[in-house]
Amino acid sequence: MMHAHKKLASRSKTAGFTLIELLVLLCLLGMIGVTVLPIYQRHIANTRLQEAQAALMHNTQFMERYYAQNVRFTKNSTTWPKLPIPETRFFKISFTGTARGATAGTYRLQAVAKNTHSEPRYLTIDQNHSLLICQKEGTRTLCRAR
Repeated sequence: MMHAHKKLASRSKTAGFTLIELLVLLCLLGMIGVTVLPIYQRHIANTRLQEAQAALMHNTQFMERYYAQNVRFTKNSTTWPKLPIPETRFFKISFTGTARGATAGTYRLQAVAKNTHSEPRYLTIDQNHSLLICQKEGTRTLCRAR
């Protein structure tokens, strides 16, 4: 009986992790988190931007059909037609500028994030399917083809 008790006592001294081992593990998990989290957030932001791009393309197809039926992009001299997809979960889609004075054969749509602090980029597309991704940097706006 005494022999079994000694065996149990020696086992309890070596079982488990030391505080140093737990701190090393915690540091490793922290470094992995610091590395992976920005990559994940960038992936989510790009996925949301792609969703907005798909909605813009759908609205562009609607505008082509509208033009084929009405021979102009404006509903009348002061208003644009109602878009079939005015927003996604994270982006608001609208016409840039007012319909008043717009050339009958032109339009530009934009998809702007509902939270511009978390997503400063926005998309624009025109009647020629010229899709741009833009971002304001200070007083300048930088755009590139998407």
